[in-house]
Amino acid sequence: MHQSRENRAVPKFYAKDHIEQLKGRIREAQDFTFFGVTKTRVGEAPLSLAFKVIKQNGEQFIIQYHQLQDPFRFDGNSKIELKTTNVSIQIEGKNLQDLFDYLAEHRVVWMKEPDSEFMEIRENEVEVTNIEITTI
Repeated sequence: MHQSRENRAVPKFYAKDHIEQLKGRIREAQDFTFFGVTKTRVGEAPLSLAFKVIKQNGEQFIIQYHQLQDPFRFDGNSKIELKTTNVSIQIEGKNLQDLFDYLAEHRVVWMKEPDSEFMEIRENEVEVTNIEITTI
């Protein structure tokens, strides 16, 4: 499925001076504190071809959905495990059920580790504390 480059919103974590250059080039997303998902219209859930992982140190990775292997694993509490043929991705945090469901639907566009120790998290909000990407 081809992703149109038109009318894409810019995730809020980009620097302001970089935002104007990126407008119209990034898929429009509904942004939460630690991740963004494709926006939906009534009866329509657009898919994403890949998602970006942003580490606390600024390092970034692109994970292609078609590279992910079954099964996706969620322990029901604090850890999501994903695998490709080359890497293992472990996402740790709290209240991860919504993130897991969005991953299953191929709707996550980006996710990130906390960029501050003083982030304000609402009760029952998804909170990502660590994302580990290791070579298999």
